[in-house]
Amino acid sequence: MKPSGAARVLCKVAEAIAYAHDRGVVHCDIKPGNILVAGNNDVRVSDFGLSKVVGRVYLDKSIKASISGSLGIQDTQVPGKRTASPNDSLGFQDTLNGGENEKGGSLVGTFHYMPPEVQEGGEWTPRGDLYSIGVLSYVLLTGKRPVGRWKAPSKSVDGLSPAWDDLVETLLAEDPAERPENAK
Repeated sequence: MKPSGAARVLCKVAEAIAYAHDRGVVHCDIKPGNILVAGNNDVRVSDFGLSKVVGRVYLDKSIKASISGSLGIQDTQVPGKRTASPNDSLGFQDTLNGGENEKGGSLVGTFHYMPPEVQEGGEWTPRGDLYSIGVLSYVLLTGKRPVGRWKAPSKSVDGLSPAWDDLVETLLAEDPAERPENAK
């Protein structure tokens, strides 16, 4: 993709993800297949099916509201036993690798867009989504995924500004604390 097109798409993706994060939702599966571009060049982030809602109180209120609204009940308790913690993936698994990470926990998302901390059994956080945006950035600019000791985008694409290198390297930082705090 031309740099100007990539910049436009990435800005729209970052806006959508910032909006979700502000509401306590982590996407967990940012990848090219979940970015829709309409005929009028409108960019949308789709497939929040693997998203996790951050925080037990918010999750419990959402479930309760959903059950109450669909059944017409004013006050109800969520039936059944909790089998997943509020900070896990709500039971969705990554089909690319059988759903298990090396620590035996469930993986959520698309493996090649998944941050290292999640691949190693950690939780998805907003900074994990930013890592995925970094992979998306690299793919849009170079046509390849950043695997192993990847080259900076400007070293892979003739004429690409080195300014892209700083953005991509920051988003793809191994340590989540070195990534930006949020998508804004």
